[in-house]
Amino acid sequence: MLVKKLRFAGWDMAPSTTAVIKPGHASFIIFANKLDRSGHSDASLDLIYDEIDELLRAQRFADIDEILREAAVPNCSTDVLLAILTATAPAKSRLAARSDFFQQVKSVLDTRDEKEPGLLDGLEQ
Repeated sequence: MLVKKLRFAGWDMAPSTTAVIKPGHASFIIFANKLDRSGHSDASLDLIYDEIDELLRAQRFADIDEILREAAVPNCSTDVLLAILTATAPAKSRLAARSDFFQQVKSVLDTRDEKEPGLLDGLEQ
């Protein structure tokens, strides 16, 4: 199995923190969430957009569906959840799991009292 190694150096984290990311696997979401919660939101969002874009370009929709099903929505930050919805929006008609993922996000945002008017506009299925 191919493994992609991402090195994040120069931030206020352990020097040269390395994450092992399995392509087409939700492990990058876990790492992105950790980055976001440690104050590295830009790196977190870059990771999400890069990984999902790579899968979209390769038309690996089944892998994206698996990622959406595996994502621990209640454990993810709002920024991470919105990034996933935004990154997958161009292929929403080809992603069977996205509708359930969207409903989970909507429910979690309601529970957190973080759902502002218009926040999810254009991201629904």
